[in-house]
Amino acid sequence: MFDVSRSALFFAIFENSDSFRLPRRIFGKFVPCVAGLWAFTFYKPNWRNRLSGLGLGSSYLEALASGDSLQVSIALPPGSLHHNLLKTRSLQPGLHAATPATAIPDHSLINGLPLKIDCGRVVDADATVSTGFKDWKKWRLVVSYDGTRYAGWQFQESPPTIQGLLEKALTRATKLERKHLQVVGASRTDAGVHALGQVAQFLTPFNYDSLDRVHAALNGLLPEDIRVREIAPALPEFHARFSVTSKLYRYKIYNDAVMDPLLRHYAHHSHYKLDTSVMAEAATHFVGSHDFSAFANASRNDRVPNPVKTILRFDVSEMGKLIQLDVEGTGFLYRQVRNMVALLLQIGKQAIPPDIVPMILASRDRRELAKYALAAPPHGLCLVSVNYNQDHLQLPKLGSPAVSFGRHHTISRCKLPPSLL
Repeated sequence: MFDVSRSALFFAIFENSDSFRLPRRIFGKFVPCVAGLWAFTFYKPNWRNRLSGLGLGSSYLEALASGDSLQVSIALPPGSLHHNLLKTRSLQPGLHAATPATAIPDHSLINGLPLKIDCGRVVDADATVSTGFKDWKKWRLVVSYDGTRYAGWQFQESPPTIQGLLEKALTRATKLERKHLQVVGASRTDAGVHALGQVAQFLTPFNYDSLDRVHAALNGLLPEDIRVREIAPALPEFHARFSVTSKLYRYKIYNDAVMDPLLRHYAHHSHYKLDTSVMAEAATHFVGSHDFSAFANASRNDRVPNPVKTILRFDVSEMGKLIQLDVEGTGFLYRQVRNMVALLLQIGKQAIPPDIVPMILASRDRRELAKYALAAPPHGLCLVSVNYNQDHLQLPKLGSPAVSFGRHHTISRCKLPPSLL
């Protein structure tokens, strides 16, 4: 989708527009370092669902939605031949760090676009930047939640989401505005999906001597079905989403004639007797690098940036009446896991053979999968863990508090009077 050949970082704030298109001729003036970019088309109802973390090889595109505005950044690797031409600009001095760009558009162009940009502050790329988030501290969270009552992870005004409630708790605990916290999650789980080890990050302009108190405060402010399990200081280069090396998802199936009512929110009920041996055989066809276009629901902007994903393992295990599917991969397409599980369910019923998997993969057509299965229900799915390169999980060396895993309460013993001894 993108042919990236230069080095730049571009920020824009898009406001109050249901949809719009920025043609290449405009971007030719605005960001000439991005080649082969014909158009951006953003649809406001889909902002929170799609435009974040689109792969660009060694680069990335990130979009953060906030109410009626969308912040988009394209980050390209350094080393451009035009490095000496780079300048630095701040979109909103005092809020955004000054960022390198190869061109500053004229004001007539700015006024004609649905953009809101302050180009009044332009300095050399090597100048010291005193505004923005440059010196802010970064913190890593491990979060668990029961997704039954929530409309997924991604922030939205209504209905409630995990990110929305976490940000609300953080604003109260830190006294910072949501836009300054810059909360980012590793995985944008769908409505009804649970998490044991979701990872998120946030920023503060101050340091903590100890994280135990803010840890307790967050869990006190959050509903009981959302818990912060861990808070740790993070290195500046750590990124909750872009530093991920793999994610582990688990799907649970309760395989009995009668459903266990205690598992109704956490396991999919199959009335059919499933053959786990053929399910395990079929799961092996998913392992490795494949084009998973056939297993992606229509993505939020109807285009998949990179449909080739790598599955590291796909295990099928049977524990009495409970069947557990563990799938670990470097990345997943929209609803890919639930679509793979849905096909395995049909194979487990022996409705279709295991060797149908490579045939559907080769088709690269979602309609081919739809002939046999629809996405499995969300409540059986759980994000178990998010894995990172250990170098990115190192703690900052100077002035960092210890990692907080929560603390136990203790009872102070009172001294009894001698008459009661």
